[in-house]
Amino acid sequence: MVFEKEGINTLEGTGEILITILSSLAQEESR
Repeated sequence: MVFEKEGINTLEGTGEILITILSSLAQEESR
């Protein structure tokens, strides 16, 4: 995932939290 690398590089700790939330939302949508 591209946004995953960008999120970590830009926001570091905060980015990881956002990635976790976005990932969980994406999994819910794919069900």
